[in-house]
Amino acid sequence: MALLGNPFSDYVSEQIVVRQQALGQGYTSGDDRKISTLNTFNSSTAWMRLASAVKITEGDSSLPGMSVADQIRNNGLLDGLRQSDWLGQGLAKNLVLRGSPTDSNGTGVAGVNSNPIEGSNIFGKAYGWGYNASGINSGQGLVPPPGVTNVDFKYQNDGALAKATITIKAFSAEQFALIDILYMRPGYTCLLEFGHSMYLNNDKGEIVNLDTSQTAPLSYLFQDLETQTSSPSYTEMAEKISNEKALHDGNYEGFFGKVAKWNWKFNADGSYDITVNLTGLGDIISSLKVNVPKLTTFPTSFTSDFQFKKLNQKTEGFVKSYNEASKAIEGKIGFGIGTLDTETQDAAEEGSFIISNAQSSQLNFELYALWADYKNFPNGTKVILVNPLISFIINRNAKSFNLPFKNIPISGKDTPREFTMEGGLVKFDVSAVFDPMYSPTALIKFGGFLTMLQKICNITDGGSNFLLQFEMVKHISNKLTDDDGNSIPPTNNTLIATYPGNFSSDPNVCLIKFNQFEYNLISSQHEKLLSSINKTLTKSPNYKTDHLVDPKFAYPLSEVYINLNFIATILENLKGSDEEADNDTDINVLDLLKGILNGINTSLGGLNDFRVIFNENTSQIDIISESPLLSVKDTKSEKKVKNQSRNYTTINTFGFETIAKINEGSFVTAFNLNSELTNQYATQISIGAQNNANTINGNGTSFSTYNKGLEDNLFIKKQSTLEPPSTSGSQILTGRERIDKIWIESEVDEALKEVYDNGEFDESNYINTLKQINNSLSPLIIGEYNNQSNCPSPTFLPFDMSLEMHGLGGLKIYEAFQINGKGLPLSYNPNSMKLIIKSLSHSVSLEGWKTKISTIPKPIFTQKDLTNTPKPPPPPSNTYYWKNTKILLPPNYTIEFLSPLQLKIIENWTLYYQTQNTPSKNKRAAEAIKGPPGKITNSPVYLNSNSGDAINKVVPIFEGKKGWNKQQLIEYANAIGQIESGYKTKKQYNNGPGRSFWQIEAPSALDLLNNSSSILKPKFNSFFAKKYSKSGATAINYLKTLTKTQMSDLLFVDSELAVAIALGIIVNRSPGPT
Repeated sequence: MALLGNPFSDYVSEQIVVRQQALGQGYTSGDDRKISTLNTFNSSTAWMRLASAVKITEGDSSLPGMSVADQIRNNGLLDGLRQSDWLGQGLAKNLVLRGSPTDSNGTGVAGVNSNPIEGSNIFGKAYGWGYNASGINSGQGLVPPPGVTNVDFKYQNDGALAKATITIKAFSAEQFALIDILYMRPGYTCLLEFGHSMYLNNDKGEIVNLDTSQTAPLSYLFQDLETQTSSPSYTEMAEKISNEKALHDGNYEGFFGKVAKWNWKFNADGSYDITVNLTGLGDIISSLKVNVPKLTTFPTSFTSDFQFKKLNQKTEGFVKSYNEASKAIEGKIGFGIGTLDTETQDAAEEGSFIISNAQSSQLNFELYALWADYKNFPNGTKVILVNPLISFIINRNAKSFNLPFKNIPISGKDTPREFTMEGGLVKFDVSAVFDPMYSPTALIKFGGFLTMLQKICNITDGGSNFLLQFEMVKHISNKLTDDDGNSIPPTNNTLIATYPGNFSSDPNVCLIKFNQFEYNLISSQHEKLLSSINKTLTKSPNYKTDHLVDPKFAYPLSEVYINLNFIATILENLKGSDEEADNDTDINVLDLLKGILNGINTSLGGLNDFRVIFNENTSQIDIISESPLLSVKDTKSEKKVKNQSRNYTTINTFGFETIAKINEGSFVTAFNLNSELTNQYATQISIGAQNNANTINGNGTSFSTYNKGLEDNLFIKKQSTLEPPSTSGSQILTGRERIDKIWIESEVDEALKEVYDNGEFDESNYINTLKQINNSLSPLIIGEYNNQSNCPSPTFLPFDMSLEMHGLGGLKIYEAFQINGKGLPLSYNPNSMKLIIKSLSHSVSLEGWKTKISTIPKPIFTQKDLTNTPKPPPPPSNTYYWKNTKILLPPNYTIEFLSPLQLKIIENWTLYYQTQNTPSKNKRAAEAIKGPPGKITNSPVYLNSNSGDAINKVVPIFEGKKGWNKQQLIEYANAIGQIESGYKTKKQYNNGPGRSFWQIEAPSALDLLNNSSSILKPKFNSFFAKKYSKSGATAINYLKTLTKTQMSDLLFVDSELAVAIALGIIVNRSPGPT
């Protein structure tokens, strides 16, 4: 997935610098201007080419009517040309439309073909081709060849759709007839190419005269296919076009699309003006129908022996259905329950569309199969029959299952792919359920759902090409192994914005794995209320976040659990409210995905603005979030781009500039800037015109910086009339006080307990409370994280800027760059913002090629900003933070006696190991390491021979991970043991759950093994191979299978395992050792 704000490709950045330096020549004395270099801009012309993928065959003789080949013969349209030269791809190769006359090999042509004879190449001359058998061209005499006169190419719908409009000129009816065959057939594909005939290369800035006779994409369309054994791949064509752009340093553009529509006009001189519209594959893919009819009685996308049976007899069928379900639980048979017409009606009235619409489509059926398959995915519900009554036991303990996908089509792969998604399905019962027909609640990971879509709703050419391809599915289906050959979850880069402490306000829509709030932002114990379900949810640790400003604000979209009934409800709603709407109503892929993503966004606090786009460069569907929380770090560039010190390329908007003693000009030909505030932005900025801008009426924290040093002399403070004065003595509440107040007074804990602990999923009051509070608090919480300098925030007003420039290829929607600031007000610091491309278009004619981009600004938030210790939030009363740390201490207690490393050990221990920043415990930790003030020891008071030996043996497992070295690991392991137990007991006092000198609780150990095992690999497996490699399983995989009691016992007896888990927890959770 292309994240919002990635920098340009290297070759694009380098071409920009080459152009600007060439145009900067002569700006200062001694810097001579080279006329030949300037001619590449002033004298260069654009070339255009349109080629058709149409092949002419004899057609299917069983179909009525005359084939196109017979029409050509009967009308004498191509008399004078051998049939072998126009059948197959012959006509397409001979009639490639260009901006200037050339033959089929791309070579310029001239002269007149006035006497065509059998076997001659009538397309080889500039004038005269297109004669019929009589040698007379409709009485018009000699006419020039047809050609492309203009190209307009643009991305629409936020990049989801690429569209090209090509203007063609034909000079006779015969030419028009041939163009109709090749370029005016809706649904057939064409290759559009254009570029500069002359440009400066990136290598030495030398002039290159582009040979347009052949390109790799054109060769792939024609010559290469004659020797290929399979059909051309859209993915392969996209790759060749992308490579061609890089080969010519961004002075080439290409597009492979389908004819969507056309129009033409006949002129008085006998010529034709033709307009052909091409659309990218995204247009076709987004309109694919997802509600394809149900064709099977068993699932096709995942491994299961479930079968569906429609029941017809009320009494007998009712008992039979649950009897079968009961047997399925016992593993005796493989098919699940059926339904009766009356039962489906009841289910629809209850909103259980997962049941009522089970037969509406193949997708509906396979969602139902996941829900109803009690053999392969048993949630633990016991169905007990007491004729004629039915009783059962509700099991609210969530249970997760691995999803074994099968026959998933991946383009370019000879055979469909099979893979298993870890924890792909979760099931549990809810309390409002009485009829077991409506139980359990089942949720599937979003990545798993897309995998099902890619299987069920795809179109293929009969070979290895498939239209519907999700970038996410490609990532999660890749089979990866670690150094020991063990299978590991694949990396996935599709991220959504969240924050520590966020949770789903509506489990009827989605669930995410919960992380605790940081900085004690909320005093609630809601993590305990979410724990029963939260422990069951899995989240793959293998997703890239090191390129983000702060990884904790990102969550993998593929790992978000989606309620199966919510998906079924979206499908039902998309049919429309018309009573006559039925299963014949087309529901397309794009509308379904937008409905699901909107539900996710609403349930998770409204932090994301999702876009579903078709990536023309990969022929895959990408999903991106436009949230600034997912900002990419702006570090010093590792790329060797001339005169560029940052990741983001700087475009000189106009005039001249001297950078590092090198003059630069501008290849921008038009520059427009417009700033217009929406009502929402205007409100936020008004609130932000104060010192403390985080109010319950809106979050304006981000704009306080914009107004820094300015006050409204008439209306200084802006505070909600509902807010009382702050307890800290300030006239207004702090952001943290507001958050805590809203949380407590809205009784969020009670709502969480009823929903998550008691399973009251259908109690709308509780769900509505959580929705309202989550959406109200999320902006305020983000505002507080802004105050801690922990996430990006804008410090300028939004504006729209558009640039028109000398044509440049290789640019992509949502990529970012910077400008030199010319034309911007003083408050807009060009070094603190990047410009995101939101629309992109190219206009090409015989006069030249122009590229136009429009942009929106986003703040640049660098990793350097995060290296400064964030300011902790205000501490609770009668406590304080030790200077420059996050360590909370009792009043009047000092820890001056600790070294910087020991301070960091306590800070990481309290935040990431203990996870409770408690003053009394922090005091005890300080004294455990060095003794109380006045009795300070000069060396650590810990380490006994047994623990020291275990520590020294285990630390190599983690050396080098996240910057940890051997000595730091030893120091941390020693100190944590001393803090937790003083090396006096391996069993927690008062019968607590902690075991070993490091007082590890079994659930924490199992959580590390199950959800963060990558921090242990590969050395953990090899170190513990002799002890815990059982029955072919690795040490990690074996330890995962232990119960809590077994793990607790093992931690008690095995100090090496205990210290490995302790270090694994601290290395995995903490940002680093120092």
